[in-house]
Amino acid sequence: MVAGVEEQFYLLSPLLVSYLSRRRLTQTLIACIIAAPVLRAIVWFQLPGGSSLAYVLMPCRADGLAMGMLAAVLWRSNSKIWVDRHPRQLKFALGLLVMGALVMLKWSPGPYAKSAFQAVGQYSWFAALYTCLLLVVLQGGILARAARWSFLRECGRLSYCIYLIHLAGC
Repeated sequence: MVAGVEEQFYLLSPLLVSYLSRRRLTQTLIACIIAAPVLRAIVWFQLPGGSSLAYVLMPCRADGLAMGMLAAVLWRSNSKIWVDRHPRQLKFALGLLVMGALVMLKWSPGPYAKSAFQAVGQYSWFAALYTCLLLVVLQGGILARAARWSFLRECGRLSYCIYLIHLAGC
């Protein structure tokens, strides 16, 4: 059995953060974001069981985790000034990403890719959506206030607990 995508990434990411300069780390994360969909396409078209492999192999899913790390690097750098000065553009991007996600959920639901588009693009699309949402929430405003609702925090706490232990019974 393959170890979880997140666990593999979290074993590698501290090394990247420790040994790379901020500039090199940013370049590496951008390379991961670009390479992961390409790898998913190769896996989808070239390997038997490519649909499930594109979902479970860490290099194929590293783009979403790299986007989260890149958002953290962005937030801790001078680039945060751009984010703070362009809230409308960020919210517009979030709106486009949400609309695209709704279309994708309607016609290609489920985690395992049923089409090459889903394998190559949909995982990256949702990762970009969540990264953009995170940046919008970090700016404050109504979404930030909603994210602090005790009901949502409790749902998040329980969801994370279930995520951590859900395979313990297998």
